[in-house]
Parts: sequence; structure tokens; C-alpha cells
Amino acid sequence: MKLCFFIALILSFFVTRSQILSVGSKGLMVKPGTVFHVSGLTLQPTVDFLMKNQNISLNNRLSNTLLSSYVKRVYRFSNSSAPFNGSVSINYDDSELNGHQESSLEVNVHNGIHWRSINTVNRNTGNNRVTSDQVMALSFKEITLASPVHPDLQNWINVLGNPVRKDRVFLVNRLSANQYFSFFAIDGKLLYSGTLRPGLNILPVNSYPNGIYILRCQDITEKIIIQR
Repeated sequence: MKLCFFIALILSFFVTRSQILSVGSKGLMVKPGTVFHVSGLTLQPTVDFLMKNQNISLNNRLSNTLLSSYVKRVYRFSNSSAPFNGSVSINYDDSELNGHQESSLEVNVHNGIHWRSINTVNRNTGNNRVTSDQVMALSFKEITLASPVHPDLQNWINVLGNPVRKDRVFLVNRLSANQYFSFFAIDGKLLYSGTLRPGLNILPVNSYPNGIYILRCQDITEKIIIQR
């Protein structure tokens, strides 16, 4: 079992907003197997996660207010983070619940465009801690706890023919506007990015070997398997 290096930053806060971490141009690399913890937020990456020119603050209000109700513990990133692969945990105080039932709490992430709820794999009400399922290529702009959100945004893209047996992937954009997308290797390396027009789109994959890849469109993440 890999030993975890635990990074603990213990800072107090007295106002609505308090900076809890500042990372300059040299950056901070969180390695796989490392447990990164700051003021109740825990990140456990499965691939390298680099934070650079980034400030994280702890707030009791959202700046992206599409969520109508949330726990009054909000982690705000000054810039959308690099894509993160791994799990997210949040420790909260009972006084921050804001009327929420602990049994319904899920980690909710704003990636700079939309909110996304992440399934919970562990909800420890005794220790006031919620741990999310594994995510892939998800950027952070704000993180909080709330009930699941955005059921209407979960299925606007369809991947046809997955696993991929030939040299291209068919992607269906069911929205009425162009949507930006990114295509990543399983280790988080960006391979390709572009725009999905409404309707049917073709993504050439003839130059990529067999394996698992990640397609990210706004707050939607799809696993694509190339298996010729």
C-alpha cells in the first residue's frame, strides 16, 4: 500500500472570504497517492495534479449562484484549475448545513462553466465528511456540498459506437449551439480540442492506440475506449 504524504494547512477565518492557499508561478505538484488537505478540503489525485498561479479561498457564499441551496462552506479557486483526476472530500461543521439533510449531501463542482454533482462513495455523518466518487479531467472553480443538480444537463451529448472499433468516433450534440470539447489520454494529457456543432460530429482517432481516453464537454465527462 502506498504511503500517503499528508499536507495540512491549518488557517482560521473570521469573515465571509478568507484566502487559505496561495501558489505562485513555481507551482505545487500533488502526486498520485498523496493526500492534499487544506481547511477541510481533501484532494486525492490518481494522476499528477499541478496548481500554479492559483489562490484558494474559503467562503460561505457562492459566486456562481445557480445552486439555490448549499452548505455554507465554499472553496473558490481564483482561476479554473488544471483537469483533476481522483476523489474530493469535504469536512463541514453542523452550523454550516444551512437546512440540508446530511444524508443527501454530495460534492458539487463548478468548472468555470457549469455545476456538476459527483456521486458520493462515503458519507460519514459522525465525522461530518463527504467523499466523492472518482472524477476524470474535471476542473475546479468552486467546490461545495449540496443536493444533486443539473439533471437536465447530464445527457446532452451522445457517443455512438463505444468501444471504438474503427478510426473515428461519432458524437451527437443535442443542444442548439456549438459546444467546446477536449479529448484527453487517461493520464490527463490533452490530445485534441475543438468544437461540436449541433447534430452529428466526427472525431478522428486513427492516430491513437488502443486504450481508454476521456472526452470532456463543459461539465460532462465520457470515457471512450478504443479497441480495434
